[in-house]
Amino acid sequence: MMIEQKANLYNGEVEVLFKENKDTGYHAYFITDTSLGIKAKRGRGVTSIIAIKDKSAPLTIWATETMRDYLIDNFLKEEKSITYDDLILAAKEYKNKKEVAADIGSEIHDWIEKYIRYILKEDGYDEPKIPKKKEIKIGISAFLDWVNENHVEFISTERVIYSREHQFMGKMDIEAKVNGLYALVDIKTGNGIYNTVKMQTAAYAKADLEECQYSKKKKKYETRWALRLSKETESEYIERMKRKGKDVYPEYKVFEAREFPETEEDNIETDFKAFLACKDLLEWDQKTDFYKIDNAK
Repeated sequence: MMIEQKANLYNGEVEVLFKENKDTGYHAYFITDTSLGIKAKRGRGVTSIIAIKDKSAPLTIWATETMRDYLIDNFLKEEKSITYDDLILAAKEYKNKKEVAADIGSEIHDWIEKYIRYILKEDGYDEPKIPKKKEIKIGISAFLDWVNENHVEFISTERVIYSREHQFMGKMDIEAKVNGLYALVDIKTGNGIYNTVKMQTAAYAKADLEECQYSKKKKKYETRWALRLSKETESEYIERMKRKGKDVYPEYKVFEAREFPETEEDNIETDFKAFLACKDLLEWDQKTDFYKIDNAK
């Protein structure tokens, strides 16, 4: 089912239309900006820009380990012979694992969004029930613990932002006061928090501040947070470490919160420069990639 969300920005001069189909994974932004003569133009999202940064190494390792585990569990343990078709299925197993992990992550994320909208007393949102699935319950409980321990006051969730100057857009997971500081909070589901989240949150913050300045609204982000929700149980994590041959490994964390406070050397401006570098690289790549250009003809 296609879901649409509209946002009017820059004193009503801009309309951002976000379309999403959670069943297929499709999502897209469309911009109408009267001052720039833009009408229903497909826009570029923050995450698609950051994707130019190479993250293939950990993904490649995970995919090959997934294939290895599939063969061990289904054949080697029982000393069964492996056919050509079995190898083809094993090579595709990472896709099945990825879909399961994505389902868990999106379910946790959806619950958090509904919970925040309920707390903010938005129309049509009642207190969401805790799902029965173990992995989802664990993630939700950890999130609620973080909220209580850090005195979180929610301001908005899933709010659409747009930078007229740099022509990108996105959706902020959470806008809140955290321990009394005005904060932007991003939620991740996976086995770790990566530095790309710093570029992502910086881009969101700068786009929001740009629009606020144009609309003569006062706002200043004082800190940023990344919240990681584990996509595996503790027993699954321990099993994964053992399969890697590790006797000593980091303690299992169902939930991880990392703050990026504003300092002189580490701040939104610095991370935003890195984001713009990714944007420039992506645009250069699209103009010069021989294979893309040749296939488009």
